[in-house]
Amino acid sequence: MYASAQRTASDGHPPASGGWAARCRFRVSRPGASVREVADAVEDRHDRLAAYESYGSGLPIGQARRAAENFRHFAGVITAFGEDAFRQGGAGEEQLSYVIRRPAGVAGLITPWNTPFMLQSWKLAPALAAGCAAVLKPSEWTPLSASLWPEILTSSGVPAGVVNIVHGTGPEAGQSLVDHPGAPLVSFTGSTATGRRILRSCAERLKAASMELGGKSPVVVFADADVEAALDTVVFGAFSLNGERCTAGSRVLVESPLYEEFTRRLADRAARIRVGPSSDPATEVGPLVHADHYRRVLEYTRTGREEARLVVGGRVEIYTSDCCTGDPGHGTYRWNVHDDRRRDFWGNAVIESWYKEASPVHDLGGAVRPVSGGPLEESSARVGADGLG
Repeated sequence: MYASAQRTASDGHPPASGGWAARCRFRVSRPGASVREVADAVEDRHDRLAAYESYGSGLPIGQARRAAENFRHFAGVITAFGEDAFRQGGAGEEQLSYVIRRPAGVAGLITPWNTPFMLQSWKLAPALAAGCAAVLKPSEWTPLSASLWPEILTSSGVPAGVVNIVHGTGPEAGQSLVDHPGAPLVSFTGSTATGRRILRSCAERLKAASMELGGKSPVVVFADADVEAALDTVVFGAFSLNGERCTAGSRVLVESPLYEEFTRRLADRAARIRVGPSSDPATEVGPLVHADHYRRVLEYTRTGREEARLVVGGRVEIYTSDCCTGDPGHGTYRWNVHDDRRRDFWGNAVIESWYKEASPVHDLGGAVRPVSGGPLEESSARVGADGLG
């Protein structure tokens, strides 16, 4: 069901406004303990959650269990998160200043379509641990697993109205949530372009904002690296979660003496990845999330065939039993230049290229120009003789 974004925004009263914890048992008497109860409730439903997540997003079912630890982490953080007091002034003029931490209010949480339930937990956990109410707007592409939250939260003692879920599109439901005067906090995970628009809106209304935006994450492999460890890093980073992750290490820069060997061994690893239905526990790469995204990734793979040499893969496989989309051909593409900075395309492919030792990329500490050539980097990794960094 899709809620009317305009009606939701104009109801006038924000849900269970900040400080709700003061009137219920959920947090006050046992800081952190009740948030751990949410973690236990998530864990108790792992099998059903994995089935929902796999069916709704195409994630391999063996990779769809990831949310409980977020609640445990923030339960620990809030327990250890103390308050402060300071003495100021000299003799006879001494003053005591102190900091008391209170819930900030209603948090507007907007989450993306990749690993939807896990990323929803990533935002709900700190909000609830801090005593804030929340309005969650899941992606319209992957709304299914969010339907488990009311059952999970109710069984954990979270009062009705503390967490609210509004389904709808970004321009309607998402924008209404960003603009609502009753939500002083906004947390968004998604594209850089949308993040810019949300930040402008939050700045105009003096709202606090937390952004996790897209990137094109590089992996730099030095000639003295442990090759097996480097291959493990690249294969996991590029192909796990169907490659649909902001931290996917799909751009690999290999120092030239190692390039040929690494390419051959990476191709061998990629060829053995099992592509299949998301409900099969043996599947390592499942269907992509949506037909629109499938077509986008397919266009990128076509570009790869035109501009690079396809080393392995590239075939198209369709699986419709679990999801409406398919795998457009996981593979490894070899560019003859190392400075490929196309935006992240969130598909199951690796773009591999080489660099010379004299390149600035060799000094990873100063590798911002060749490594961080995209608009924003979500993360980076290097593999050398001293290990993974």
